[in-house]
Amino acid sequence: MITKIFLGKELEENYLADSSDKSLENLNQLNILIGANNTGKSRFLRSLFVYQDFKFETNEFDSVGISKIFGLMLNDFRNLLKEGGYEDVSSQHIPSVINSLNTHLKEMSDISVKSISKVANSVITFWSHLNKFEATGSTQIRGVRLLGGLYAPDRIVKNIREKYRVELERLIPASFDYSIGRLYIPILRGLRPTQFHDDNRFDEIRDNYLKRTVRDYFKETKLEETEIFTGLRLYDDTKKMLLGKRDQRDKIKNFETFLSKTFFNNQQFTLIPNIEDDSLHVSIGNEEWPIYKLGDGIQSIIILLYPLFFNQDKKMIVFIEEPENSMHPGLQRLFLETIMQPKFKNFQYFITTHSNHFLDFTIDLSRISVFSFNKTQDELNERSQYKIEGTSYENSNILELLGVRNASVFLSNCTIWVEGITDRLYIKKYLEVYQNEMNRREGKIIYKEDFNYSFIEYGGSNITHWTFGDETMWEKIKANRISSKMFLLADKDSTELKATSEKSKRLILLKDVLGDGFQVTKGREIENLLSASILIKSLKSLEKSNADNVTYNEKKITPINYLNKPLGKFIEANFKNLSRKYQAQSGTIICKLDFCRAVIKNIHNVNDLSPETYNLVEDIYKFIAAANRK
Repeated sequence: MITKIFLGKELEENYLADSSDKSLENLNQLNILIGANNTGKSRFLRSLFVYQDFKFETNEFDSVGISKIFGLMLNDFRNLLKEGGYEDVSSQHIPSVINSLNTHLKEMSDISVKSISKVANSVITFWSHLNKFEATGSTQIRGVRLLGGLYAPDRIVKNIREKYRVELERLIPASFDYSIGRLYIPILRGLRPTQFHDDNRFDEIRDNYLKRTVRDYFKETKLEETEIFTGLRLYDDTKKMLLGKRDQRDKIKNFETFLSKTFFNNQQFTLIPNIEDDSLHVSIGNEEWPIYKLGDGIQSIIILLYPLFFNQDKKMIVFIEEPENSMHPGLQRLFLETIMQPKFKNFQYFITTHSNHFLDFTIDLSRISVFSFNKTQDELNERSQYKIEGTSYENSNILELLGVRNASVFLSNCTIWVEGITDRLYIKKYLEVYQNEMNRREGKIIYKEDFNYSFIEYGGSNITHWTFGDETMWEKIKANRISSKMFLLADKDSTELKATSEKSKRLILLKDVLGDGFQVTKGREIENLLSASILIKSLKSLEKSNADNVTYNEKKITPINYLNKPLGKFIEANFKNLSRKYQAQSGTIICKLDFCRAVIKNIHNVNDLSPETYNLVEDIYKFIAAANRK
C-alpha cells in the first residue's frame, strides 16, 4: 500500500501540500478527498490516476528504512578503507560494493510506480550477493591493513554485513512483485445503453461514456480500455460470460451471490442480459425488472462493485468520483463497509465525495484518511492554487466544506438517542456482534444504520432542550418532528443515591413519557457494563508496551465490584503500575474515546458481552425490528 506520494512537478504548480517535503502523507487503504466545488479534488484524483512517474513510499518496500541502513554501511566501508589505505590494490573488491551501495541509494531516492519493482528486485539481488560475497584471489597477505593487522576484503564485508543483518533482513523482502493495476470510475457512469446494437454486431462494445471520459480528461494519455469502467459494458460482459466457459459462468454466479448476501438479505439475485430490449435485467426474489425500472442506487452499487469483485485477485489502486451519487445514506455506509472487507484487501482507494456520511464512517475504522481541498491565491504568480490538508472527523470545518445540514435522520425508520459519541460507538459495536450472531443462529435480519435506524447524540443534560410528546414537559425542541419512533438510553450515574436530584426527576419523567422506548443503564455509565475480561484486555491494549508490568487481583475485577462505581477511580485503585491516568476529577474515565476504541477492538462476538450489555442490545434490536415492520 502506498503511504506517501510526492507531488512532483506535475502537481506542484497547482497544489500545495501541508508537509515540508511537498508530499501527501499518511495515506491509508481508503483516502477520502473532500472540498467545496471547484477546489481541484477531481483534477487531483485524475492526475494520480493517469501519471505513473510519481515518487512515492510504500509499506511493502521500505526504501527509506533500507536507504538509511545502506547509508550507514557506506560510511563504515569508507571509514575502514580510509584507515587501512584506500590506495592498496588489495582493496579493489571493496569499492565495487561501495559503488553498488551508491547506485541503490540513488535509485531508492527516486522510486516511482513504474520503477519500484525493478529497484526492489535489484536491492534484493544485491543483498543476496552480499551474503555470499567472496573477493576472488584475496588472501591474508594481500589484505587491507587495519588497526595494526591485515584483513581480507571478505572479512571486512562480512563484519559490516553482520552488523546490519538483522535490520536489513527485516526490511528486505525475499521477493517482490509490484505489478499494480489501476482503475478509474468516472462520475459519468450508468447501466442504460446510450445507443442500440446493430443486429449484425452484437459483440461490439459501445461505451460512449468511456469515449467521452477519455476525450475530456485523458486525450494525450495511453490507457487500456479496462482501466476505466463506466458501467456501459456490463451488458456485453455479462452476456459473454454467461455464454462462455464454466469458470466464466461461475464468476457471474459468485458475483450475484455476493450482491444477494450483502445488499438484498439473501434474496435470489440474478443479472440477465435481455436480448429483446437490449438492456440488462435484474431479478430480485421472484420479480424481474429491466435495469432502467430499478432505483439508481441499485445501479450505482452494481457499477461500483462489479470491477472490484472481478479484480479482487489483483493488486490495484482504485479511483472513484463521488460514489455516493443516487445512494441512500444507509446504502453509502454499507458500500464503504463492503469495499473495506478482507476480500478487497489488495485495493487502495482514492475517492472524491460531498457526503458527510462517508466522514462519519471514519470514526469506526483505522484504515481511512481524509484530505480537505481549499482554493487559495498565489499572489506572486497571480493564479489560483489548491491547498491539500490531512484532516479528521473531529474537525468541524470539513462539514462546512460539504455544506452539511443535519437532515439525514429524516430518512431512517427510527432513532436511537444516546448521551454522547462513546455511547454511540459502544451500541454500534454491540449491535454488530449481536446481529451477526442472531443472523447466523436464527437467520434474523441484519438492520443497517442510517437506513433502518439512526443515532442521535443528545449530550447528557442537554436532553432538557427537547420535548418528547408531552408539551408540559419542556417547551423546547419537538423530538417527534425528527422521528416518531425513538429509543432513548440514559446513564444511571448516581441517581440511586440522589433520588431528589434534577436528573433523578428527569429520568422518572422520561420513563412516563417514553415508556418502553426509554431505558437507564443497569450500571453507573455504559462503560460500567463491560465484562471483566474485556475490561482487562482493553486496559492492556491501552498500556501497549507497559501491559506486562500491570498487575491486579483477578478476584476483585468482577462486575459486581465496579457496576455502580466511578470506573476511572476503580481502575486506578485496583490496577497497579499503570503508565497513564484513567480517572477524571469526577472519578469516571478521563480518556473516554481512547478507552472506547480499545474496548471495541477487543469485542468479537456475543460471548464478550456482559449479561447487562446483552440484555440492553437485545432490547434495542427488538425496538429496531418493530420500527421496521411493514
